[in-house]
Amino acid sequence: MINWKYIFHLLGILLVVEAGFMLIAILVSALSGDMEFSALLLAALLTGSLGGFLWSSTPRPEQHMGKREGYILVSLVWICYAFFGAMPYFIGGYVQSFTDAWFESMSGLTTCGASILNDIESLPRGILFWRAFTTGIGGMGILVMVIAIMPGYGTGNMMLYRAESSEGSRLSPRIKDTAKWIILLYLGLIFFCFLLYLAGGMSIFDAVCHAFPTIATAGFSNKNASFAAYSPFIQYASMLCMLLGSISFVVMISLLRGQFKKVWPAEELKLYLKVVLASVLFVFLVLVFRYQYALEPAFRDAGFQVISLISTTGFVTADYLQWGAPVFATMFLLMLLGGCGGSTAGGIKMVRLLVLLRSVRVQFQKILHNRGMIFVKINGQNVPEAMIYRTLAFLMIYLTAFSFGAFGLMLTGLDFESSLGASIASLSCVGPGLGTVGPVSNYAHLTDAAKYICTFLMLLGRLELYSFLILFMPEFWRKQ
Repeated sequence: MINWKYIFHLLGILLVVEAGFMLIAILVSALSGDMEFSALLLAALLTGSLGGFLWSSTPRPEQHMGKREGYILVSLVWICYAFFGAMPYFIGGYVQSFTDAWFESMSGLTTCGASILNDIESLPRGILFWRAFTTGIGGMGILVMVIAIMPGYGTGNMMLYRAESSEGSRLSPRIKDTAKWIILLYLGLIFFCFLLYLAGGMSIFDAVCHAFPTIATAGFSNKNASFAAYSPFIQYASMLCMLLGSISFVVMISLLRGQFKKVWPAEELKLYLKVVLASVLFVFLVLVFRYQYALEPAFRDAGFQVISLISTTGFVTADYLQWGAPVFATMFLLMLLGGCGGSTAGGIKMVRLLVLLRSVRVQFQKILHNRGMIFVKINGQNVPEAMIYRTLAFLMIYLTAFSFGAFGLMLTGLDFESSLGASIASLSCVGPGLGTVGPVSNYAHLTDAAKYICTFLMLLGRLELYSFLILFMPEFWRKQ
């Protein structure tokens, strides 16, 4: 039987934490001299009051929380965080409807980076900081909730982390130690990115508000022109930081701990870097020989857009839809693939692509050597059949969700190209898509129905499909 008291107890705690995050945005607003924080204050009071009520009225039970409670909690937390995170936009009147506020909030928390705001620079600083801060919360949130909070309350559920991590193992026998390392690395990367932006001439406020979405691979910018408004130095700094945010945290932590032998065989990282370099080279050559770009601007624009899309960040410096069909197709594939497992990036993830490619090769080898014992290997280790089946099922569900999402968007009146772009951009948590939701446009013109479809896809993609879709299985709700 599902322990709802335990679920609401933890949900209450996490809502109080969200109210605390809003108070940080209020403090930033006051320190920056912008005193327009009444909407944030009211939202914090509403969020904290409900959270406090749930926390105090449902004392923590003695028994441990099971897997089913864990899945329900994770989904509820993301939905509730997006709902209350939308309050500052709506209460302050910065958006036209609660649907728009919900879209902006969900986009930030899921690190999608899609926006319905037409004039970002007109927003008060408190709201701009909250908008950026939600990406930081979301980038670390899935790791904290699944790795730190849930095991800390007895679930012992590492299924989601193993699905995302290229290593498929813990950094430490104690899972809380793993969470500590990941959180410290995440905050360290944000601070490193902040320093680079400062060195490039950004103001302290802009550097803070861009460091969060860069490492979280989210794509929210304080400027209407995104990173096209900044210098080449800042664009190169952003490329580096977007790349770091999309690499497995397990690999980076191993490097910091001097465990080079553990990093060297990381085949997912090698595949990821090869795809990035090949894509940058291809787009660079197209820009130079077909569009007569100068060498440095061509390399910078090609590198920025490729890294931004494959890392699922979504910052822009140029309109890649104007670079011809081959580049158009390349960018679409990069959105689909995404970054490495165990990072803040979205998409299918390179580790799953690696499993798929190795599985296909093994099938051909078995045809040629039908009596041989041939196994799928990654990093020198055999991949269990259960993981192969799980990966293939994930790819099937992912492509099905993308197809249904695109079809649903077409039913709302969106054209074919834009529907494909909005569906993959939302599911992969990229932000800019194709057509009328491309890099120089936004999602403001979509109908309310289309916006809700996109937010559903954002949530589905950010929670890695299984942990959200399992709630729709009748078996999940049967008494056990």
